[in-house]
Amino acid sequence: MNVCPTGSFAYSVEDGDTLWQIAEKFDITVDAILELNPGLNPDNLPIGQIICLPLATEIPPYEPIYSETELNNRLRLLWAQYYGWLRLSIIFLVFDLPKFEDAYRRLLRVPGDFGDLLTNIYDDVTAKQFTNLLEENIIITIRIIKALKTGNKSSVDNLTEQWQRSANRIASFLVAVNQYWGRDEWMQLLSNLFDLIKTETLYYLGSGLAEDTFIFDETEGLVLDIADTMIDGILSQFPERFD
Repeated sequence: MNVCPTGSFAYSVEDGDTLWQIAEKFDITVDAILELNPGLNPDNLPIGQIICLPLATEIPPYEPIYSETELNNRLRLLWAQYYGWLRLSIIFLVFDLPKFEDAYRRLLRVPGDFGDLLTNIYDDVTAKQFTNLLEENIIITIRIIKALKTGNKSSVDNLTEQWQRSANRIASFLVAVNQYWGRDEWMQLLSNLFDLIKTETLYYLGSGLAEDTFIFDETEGLVLDIADTMIDGILSQFPERFD
């Protein structure tokens, strides 16, 4: 359940966060955060505290850029690139191949590519907020893969909790942006994707949990479902823009 009013989304305070850092991360002002959270003490932000962060208040006048087919193709391509470069990064990391850093850098371009698309549909602030949230989620995912490789269970557990909070932020953000997206649906999609990625990693590490081709096919199908969910929400929100 989203605890924040319309036009904002929930953020869970992380270890080391300051109000200034949060404001900079999401391209908003400290004053805007304080106005939205009466009684918030900027000098005392307990880990796990939920604060509300503002979205852009207006959607600018729209000049059509994409047709419905173009929107469909672009979002499906972006989600496919997300999984493709993440999968390649995992393979390079697990097997100590020399191109891991190259693949990882390419993977971290994907959130910005999403941002470029969302700027044309929403606005720069909304796009940057989603970019930052997705990038954060990717970084945590890679850290989990590294912990799985070293067999550090406590680190895996701790990072998995961080990943869950990150996924919660993404889902809460999307619901705040678009009334046609459901928070529970997005949490289920993201959680299922994470489980498949973790299973695939364990397969590479030799646990033999499943056949790699089966995992790949299932994950690829789920990624397309995620893309279609995003597409359907945008088309429902702006039916006049994609005739």
